[in-house]
Formats: sequence, C-alpha cells, structure tokens
Amino acid sequence: MKYMLRYFTLIIICTITIFSCMQIAKNGISKVTSTDYYHVNDVVTLAKKDGKAGAVVFGKDYTDRGIAIREEHLEKLGAFNYFTAVGKGLTKIVTYITEEGVKIFEKIPSVIDKLR
Repeated sequence: MKYMLRYFTLIIICTITIFSCMQIAKNGISKVTSTDYYHVNDVVTLAKKDGKAGAVVFGKDYTDRGIAIREEHLEKLGAFNYFTAVGKGLTKIVTYITEEGVKIFEKIPSVIDKLR
C-alpha cells in the first residue's frame, strides 16, 4: 500500500509539472512572437458556470455539464453499448470453455477406474 501511495503521488506530481511546463511554453511563444500566432488555448484553465467551478483542459470542458454532453454523445454513437456487448460475449465464451473443461476433468477419474 505504501508503494502505491508513492506511485500515485509521483504520477500526480509529474502530471502537474507537465501541464505547468506546457503553459509556460505557450506563454513564452506568445511573448517571443508578440502575437497569438498559434491560436492555442491555455493548457489548463478554471471555468465557473452556474456557481460551480470546473477544469478546462486543452479547451475541453470538464465541468459537470461538459461531461454530461460527452456522455450523451457517446450514448448516441453506441460506442459504450458496443464495448459492453463485446465484454458480455467474451464472458459467456470464457465461462462456457471453463465449465466444459471442468466437466472433462471430473470424468477423468471415472474413466481411469473403468480402465483398471
């Protein structure tokens, strides 16, 4: 457990460092060119909608409303249902193979007794 805590702490620190460095680089490019030539949004900003704050990463809204819109879009595409169906199918196949394998192994002692 101690190692997992260290691992996740390291991941969080690295992620924050990467986002911070990307923001600094974006600001530096804007200063050097003296224009917003690349038209790049801020890497991470905080947006406040309806009194609730949320993160906007690379221009994508991760507030409750933004996540709800993405979920609706995924449901329309059927991607979530497709992967669920594939997972259920794989589960049925693995279950069937396992059950048949167990039945075969159960019959082995009776076959050996008949051969004696």
